Amino acid sequence: MDNNGKWYDLSCENTLSFVCYDGRGNSSQNYVWIYEYRNWTGAQSYCREKYTDLASVRNETERQQILKVTLNLVWIGLHRNRLWSDQSNSSFTYWLPLTKEVIAQPDNGYSVPGQRGFQHCTAVSLQYFGQWTDESCFSSLPFFCYSDKYVMGLRVKLTSVEYLSQSQIEELVIIQLQEELIRQGLPSNFTMHLRNYRKTSP
Repeated sequence: MDNNGKWYDLSCENTLSFVCYDGRGNSSQNYVWIYEYRNWTGAQSYCREKYTDLASVRNETERQQILKVTLNLVWIGLHRNRLWSDQSNSSFTYWLPLTKEVIAQPDNGYSVPGQRGFQHCTAVSLQYFGQWTDESCFSSLPFFCYSDKYVMGLRVKLTSVEYLSQSQIEELVIIQLQEELIRQGLPSNFTMHLRNYRKTSP
């Protein structure tokens, strides 16, 4: 949160001063500005050890109380997890760290004029070995697609009046499966492969 009370999302690895909430009732002041630079998790640990927790800003009254004790950009207790486009969470992240050339990501456009507060989508930077940056969702960029690979197990019973070789059996199974899948509505321009099969006695 800045000294005007506006919120920004930054990389949790950035170091800022921070505001702790003191809920112990020992002081007339519930919010304490710690003018020591730490990353977000370090700030959270400090507040939990010395006070109660990083400050939460749940309403305008709390926002104003915090503004009375701070003078610049500070960590507050809000933490946001990004989701994959299928809405699943990810424990893996690969954000671009702070370097001489770039600010640590994600920064929500904090250092980019006109982009501050508008970078809510994630991109892969091939310039930086596939590390992630946050970008405006309206940016036009190349993209990767993903699709699941389906592996199906089937039990098929074949009867024949003559001996069939392994390759003949595989061919018959694939042809029959393709015909059935096309009959069920699958487009005819797909390919199938039989990975393996196991003979079972009747």
